[in-house]
Amino acid sequence: MLVNQQVLKEYELPNNLLGFKQLLADLQTFNPHPEIVFEATGVYSRRLQAFLDQHGYRYVMLNPLKAKQQLAQFRLSKTDRHDAYQLAKSQYLYRRAPTYLQSPIYQQLGSLSHFYAQLTRDLVSAKNRLHRVLQLTFPELEQLLSSPRGLTYWRCVKLFPHPSLVQQAGQPAIVAALCKLKGVGPAKAANLTKRLLNLAALSASAVASTAFENE
Repeated sequence: MLVNQQVLKEYELPNNLLGFKQLLADLQTFNPHPEIVFEATGVYSRRLQAFLDQHGYRYVMLNPLKAKQQLAQFRLSKTDRHDAYQLAKSQYLYRRAPTYLQSPIYQQLGSLSHFYAQLTRDLVSAKNRLHRVLQLTFPELEQLLSSPRGLTYWRCVKLFPHPSLVQQAGQPAIVAALCKLKGVGPAKAANLTKRLLNLAALSASAVASTAFENE
């Protein structure tokens, strides 16, 4: 907390209700409301943002990249304590306008959009890792369907991630297992079983050929 660029008070507080009660008591000593500035740090700053919104305080919420650019001329070392001080000090220089407040519904939609995007990135990353692993265990399996995607494909991958599992199970057991999958009837199960057995044989042949060449 700075007044006329001089430190009035400085402390660390927990990011919870007890910490916010302490902060509120100090904010209420200012008249009019103080200028408040902080970096947007995802889930960690959302608690502070919600607290300030609840009590009617306007604030400047900085994008971390923009904060880094603006504080480059101030920073001597990168620590939370120094960053807090330099953020407050830089407000005297930049006189940043308060962050535009969206209606709660748009804030919620924004949060859900970010969450959806994160889930999509995680899903793509998981699929890429699985693809790399299948290249070591059963690369032919990606030829099972017209494209290596969809619920049926991934369930087949889960059941038979290695050609030896296909060969050990045998045709009747494979058909029975596939018939338990949603959307897979007897005819489709029989067709998938035939393709699985052929791909497993092809994989075994490729492994044997590679082993022979290495010898």
